Parts: sequence; C-alpha cells; structure tokens
Amino acid sequence: MVYNIEILSKFFEIDLKIKKLLMELAPNSYDNSSPNAKMKYIDKVVDYTKAFKRYFTIISDTMALIDKKYIKKFFLNIENEIYKFDYRYDNVNDIYKNLFADMSPALVNEINETNVGYTIFNGISTKNCRTINELLHALHSFVINNDYIYNMIPPIKTNGDIKLRGYNSILAEQLFDSLPNNTEASYIDILGLSPTHFIVMFRDLGHATTIEVTEENDKVFVSYFIPKLCNVEMIKKLKGINKIKNSDNDGVIGWATGDYIVTKEEFLRETMNLIQMIPTDEDIEAYKKYYR
Repeated sequence: MVYNIEILSKFFEIDLKIKKLLMELAPNSYDNSSPNAKMKYIDKVVDYTKAFKRYFTIISDTMALIDKKYIKKFFLNIENEIYKFDYRYDNVNDIYKNLFADMSPALVNEINETNVGYTIFNGISTKNCRTINELLHALHSFVINNDYIYNMIPPIKTNGDIKLRGYNSILAEQLFDSLPNNTEASYIDILGLSPTHFIVMFRDLGHATTIEVTEENDKVFVSYFIPKLCNVEMIKKLKGINKIKNSDNDGVIGWATGDYIVTKEEFLRETMNLIQMIPTDEDIEAYKKYYR
C-alpha cells in the first residue's frame, strides 16, 4: 500500500470523528432510569454502531489496514451483544463499557510492545480487539509508530537526518529549527497531518519515541509514547508522565506514556525540555557502569 499525506490526513480525521462519537455515546443517569429510557438509548447505540462501521470501512477502503471480512465479523459480534440487551434488568453502562469504551490492559500492553518504530512490525494487533476503542487504538498506534509510512511522504525541509514532511505549521517549523544539536536522536521525522496536527518520531530516544501534537485555539495538546524505558528513574521525571509499564527489574524494558497541555508560547520550551530528558541506551545503568 502506498500512502500519501491526503490518505494519512483522512485517517486522522476519521480517528477524531470516532473518538467524538464515543464521547457522545457515553450514557448519562437518565439513560438507565427506566425501560423506556433504556430503549431510547439502545436505539442510539444501534445508530452509532452503523456510523462506527461506516468509518472503519472507509479506513479499510483508503488505507487497507483492515479488511472488510474482519470489519463484518467484528461488528456482527457487537450487534449480537446489542440484541441480547434486556431492558428490564441490564445496565446501559455495561453495554457502553463492554462494547465501545473499554481498553483491556493486556491488549494495550500487547499493542505497545508490538508497534515500535524502526523495527519490523508483525502486523496490526487487532486479533484480540473486542471494543470500538480497542480497535481504534490498535490502528492509531500502528500508524503513528510506523516509520515506513512516514518515509512515504516526501520531505519539504531537511537538515541532515531531520526531516519535515507533509503539512507545514508554525509550531512544527519551530520544532524543526530547534532540534539540531539539541537532541541525541539519530533520525527525526516530523510529519504534518494538517496545519494544526503533527507527529514526530525520534530514533534512539527510548528507542523510537513518538510525540503527537494538536493545536486548538491557544492551547496545544501533547501526548507521547516511549517504547523502551532505558532508565525508569529518568522517565518518572518527565512532564505529564501518566503510565509506566516496567517489564524487568532493571528499569530498562517496558514502555511509558504521557500527555500535557501548554500554550503556544510554552510549547517549544516545554517540548524541547521533554525531548532532552528522554533517556537513551547510554542512560541504562549497566551501560554507564561498564562502558563509561
């Protein structure tokens, strides 16, 4: 499959639409207050399920990330569970959680250990997806951590091993101009998906750290994924760190995620601080002990 910036932009546009639908579908106290209220909520669930199926079909048509047979089977399971709902006894919160919103910790761990930049991917981790949120997370993670996809987009600016691709923006260009001599990453790809949304991959920072940046008015939302800890004590000090999965006793193997919100004026300073604090293999305690 050959990707271009229009295809990638379409994917993230649909990604955002699905996330908004998930938020809209979240039940309130009224939705569970009576059999009649539950019936109305289930009608809404049926309509939204059709919309989710339509969006994932578009992803299949434009990016070939999942085939239509998989989509048909996936949504058939969801539809069967909806039809089992008993308006007298069942709780609408359970159907929302179990079919749409839940994220299995085991699946998240599987995805984060599989979708790592600058490695050979073993495919998209959709086999164990049971909810809309899980399927979307699997696809999003595959795209955002895939340097093969990045490299299909021609660079619009290059400075050594730092490349700016796709749509340009003020913040993306500020970051591009600030990175030389300010990071230990060997390769850096900045991929602009729209004038207000870009992603960055850094080779050798936590193996292949990815940062996703979204502008909204004066606010900038930053999220990051670090696929290799290298030094868990350094990871703990990162701005916005919210989850650390440590898979060994040395604080090296595992992954971490984080996010934070800053103003446009704060973005460059705070994000450069983050980048400079992400550990590399040289920060592994065993490395420092034996090779320094």
